[in-house]
Amino acid sequence: MTLAAAPYPYQQDLSKLLAPALVSSEAYRESLHQTRKALETLRQRGAGGKLPMLEAAFWDKDLAAIQSIGLSYRKFHSILVIGMGGASLGANALVHVFQSWVLSSSSFPFVYFLDTLDPDIFWEVMSVINPQTTGIVVVSKSGETPETLIQLMRCLEYWGEFLSPYEMSSHFLVM
Repeated sequence: MTLAAAPYPYQQDLSKLLAPALVSSEAYRESLHQTRKALETLRQRGAGGKLPMLEAAFWDKDLAAIQSIGLSYRKFHSILVIGMGGASLGANALVHVFQSWVLSSSSFPFVYFLDTLDPDIFWEVMSVINPQTTGIVVVSKSGETPETLIQLMRCLEYWGEFLSPYEMSSHFLVM
């Protein structure tokens, strides 16, 4: 069952995924029809500005500020990202996908992720980074994730042994 030609650039043949005994062709076509209705409803609401989350991928007003922060972090030899679960998962995936490219250029810092409260892992990471040449990016969707806040406090205390409060202000970014 191939999707009929539609104004959508992506089409996929799902026929081999459906067991005839579980889903009839008629039930599949009806479900597909309902899905298209839902997709069209989302498109209409999005076009009317009623679902700004659908437009978020196209927002560009903050790109200059983000680029400026990114460029300022190029001064570091390494970056430590602190965040739990989904807060840092996307960045972790992107870094791993592009790690060979990033590491092949000396203009990019090495990125570490701290997404656990395990003290052994914390001190293992601390043993390979230098607080004077490491930037910290703290990510929390709610701003109240206890594990993330604990790791932030640990890093503030540790960095405080090496840097003045003024110097630390240019090493920490909290999102």
